[in-house]
Amino acid sequence: LAEARLPERSARRPSGRRLRLREMSPRHVQSMLRRMGMQEHAAAFRRDGIDGSMCDLLDEELLHHALGVISQPQRRRFLGWVDRMQLSEEVGARQPPHRGGRGSASRPVWNAPRAAGGGARLGAPAP
Repeated sequence: LAEARLPERSARRPSGRRLRLREMSPRHVQSMLRRMGMQEHAAAFRRDGIDGSMCDLLDEELLHHALGVISQPQRRRFLGWVDRMQLSEEVGARQPPHRGGRGSASRPVWNAPRAAGGGARLGAPAP
């Protein structure tokens, strides 16, 4: 029996970190099309070698006329995904990676309310 291939669950690097849009291969983009219910367009994206960095250049007109995505809701769904990927890259670039354990100075910690009438305080040292 031929081994059945399961679709990729998410575009991740071997390290487990999520791929950025510009790091996605054409295969990753085609996998995302399938997950968005747009599998009928995967062949056109494969034919034109559309990878993540090229997705940034696509607009409604190119999706419609060059890649044959006739459905406006599908075009908007795809472009919304591209926008979300770009936004997550921008947010990730502005935030330094977290270092340190629980209660480190790099992030605030909520403490449980104290028995003697004290409430939870943001950033207070753990008792």
